[in-house]
Formats: sequence, C-alpha cells, structure tokens
Amino acid sequence: MNRILTAIILSLFIVTGYITYLVHERQSELQKLTRYTDSWSVSQIVSEYMRLEARLSAMGLGVKGSDHDEVRLRLEIMMSQIALLQQGDLGKFIGKDPHRKAIVNSLIDLLGRLDKQLDTMTTAQLKLMLQEMSTLDGPLTSLASTSLAQDFNLVNLTHDKIQNLYYI
Repeated sequence: MNRILTAIILSLFIVTGYITYLVHERQSELQKLTRYTDSWSVSQIVSEYMRLEARLSAMGLGVKGSDHDEVRLRLEIMMSQIALLQQGDLGKFIGKDPHRKAIVNSLIDLLGRLDKQLDTMTTAQLKLMLQEMSTLDGPLTSLASTSLAQDFNLVNLTHDKIQNLYYI
C-alpha cells in the first residue's frame, strides 16, 4: 500500500513539474507579443508626420487657426519620437535594412533642418520644405506597413508555438 501511495505522490510531483514547465513556456511566448507595440509606434510616428505636414501647409496658406505655435508643437512631438526609431527592438528592426535606415536618417535630417529654419522660413522656403517632406510620405508609410507585417508574422509564430504547447 505504501508503494502505491509513493508512486501516486511521485507521479503528482512529476505532473506538477510538467505543468509548471508548460506555464513557463506559455508565458515566455506571450511576452514576445509585447513587441507588437513597435508597429503601433511606427504608425503613430507616420500619423504625426502627416499632421505636421498638414499644419505646415495650412500655415503656409494662411489658414485661420493654423499658426506657428501649432506647427512648433507638431514638430516637437516628432522630435520626441526620434529616439523610438533608434533604440530597442524598433531600432534593431530599422538597422537591419539599409533602405529603412536611410528613410529614418532622411527623416531625422529633414526634421532637424525644419527645427532650425521654422522661425525664419519664407514662403518660398516653406514650399521647398513641403515638397521635400512629401517625398517621405510613401517611404514612411511603407516603413509602417513593413513593421506591421513583421509583427503579424511574429504574432502568428508565437500563436503556433502556444498551440503546440497545448498539444504536449
């Protein structure tokens, strides 16, 4: 009788250890899903860039309610987002591809020049800046799309791994 109880207790310990292992593996896979926020960050940066471009255009056209302070606010928001593109997983993602890196470097350069020139910009300079900004619209949107596609792939892989854990 003691042998049977000992065998039952040992098997319960083994099952408990196995369940603990599965829970740990599941949690590890779920933590990978937090990277999904990178595509959200890139899309927010693109959205803010488009807002900056629109506000700058409105200021150049003299649209009522659009002034220098609003453009400066949008520019400051964009400048604060630059660090996101250079650090962490998102920085690694961008650094892996020379084209993506070139897009980000062009964006940083353009924003730096706009920051320096905004207070003294003439209408002609504003038009040139807007033309240059419009050349980044497509590449930035493509960058956001690529980031989202990579995140979807990561989510699908993680989902498959979690499903496999349920079958073990």
